Amino acid sequence: MLNKDDVGSARSDEGEVEKAIVSGLYAKAYKEEFEHLDAFAEKLAKEYDLLGMREEAIDKTASEGYMSNHYFIASSSLSFPSVYQAYLENQKVTVSELKILFAKDDPTNTILSIPMEFYSKENKLPKQKVANDLAKELRQEQGLPKGSYDIRVYKNAIVNRVGLPGGEDVEVLEIIK
Repeated sequence: MLNKDDVGSARSDEGEVEKAIVSGLYAKAYKEEFEHLDAFAEKLAKEYDLLGMREEAIDKTASEGYMSNHYFIASSSLSFPSVYQAYLENQKVTVSELKILFAKDDPTNTILSIPMEFYSKENKLPKQKVANDLAKELRQEQGLPKGSYDIRVYKNAIVNRVGLPGGEDVEVLEIIK
């Protein structure tokens, strides 16, 4: 906490740092797959005339660990004890070791979540068909990071004080890749 006259204390919510570490390690282990996801998300946004979160909003509000303008990685160090412990013991843990540990902790690829968020260019909620079409393309796409995906499309409104979408969405949940 900072103000004009003095510096206060820094803190984080319990588990936030650990969550950020695990999500960053997942992105490191599957770098090529996440690069493909970035390109795929940009292609979808362009094809459906949608937006992602601006870099400024991510920089000022993100607390999810690894995050892009169209998705973030939701994880918990408690769900990936082997990964987190390996990192604590050796910060230079290799990509191949990480892949083995992630597969050990989540053999069904259902624990780690990758919510995808898109925003309408207008301040109105798109039809459910848009989310359904995005989900269909996601299901068909190969080479993406393994995990449980959600797709949400919001109208173009962000609540400034919290940096989150302001209202309802159209969505498709729990797409397992």
